[in-house]
Amino acid sequence: MYLVETAAFILAIILLHSLLGKFGVLRAFFDKKVHAIALRELTAINRREDLIARFGPHDEAYRFNTTFGHILAARPWWRWIIGNIVLEMALIYALLSVVFGNIAANIPLIVGAALYYAIMHFLIIRHFKAVRPEVEEEFAHGEQLRRDRLDRLAKERDEHEKK
Repeated sequence: MYLVETAAFILAIILLHSLLGKFGVLRAFFDKKVHAIALRELTAINRREDLIARFGPHDEAYRFNTTFGHILAARPWWRWIIGNIVLEMALIYALLSVVFGNIAANIPLIVGAALYYAIMHFLIIRHFKAVRPEVEEEFAHGEQLRRDRLDRLAKERDEHEKK
């Protein structure tokens, strides 16, 4: 039965990675400006035009001025998301219990966890394909802003060292 425990461990790590991603997006609730990518995840509004129509214009870094209430109002089915997070935490706990021997090796649990992961990522990938060019543009623009800022800081440091 080592194969079952190994599969349970690998699935627990994969689901933990997915759960950490969800918590990372939830962190955006507490920012004054929320990036378009996180806002897409929080609201399920995929297209940038729809985000602009709902939350107003964004700044040069594709960050929207929004509040916790506006984000909650944009997505009325939060119970499903919270339930999804709780389900992932329960699956991780159960899979780690299999790994550490607290519960017997359970093949239906492993198949169910793998099926859950496959369905969730199929849905995520399907939604992402529609806005992939916009997301790639936002990533590229963010990287360019970061490079420009680092170049500006390097020039300021060089000028300061010359004095």
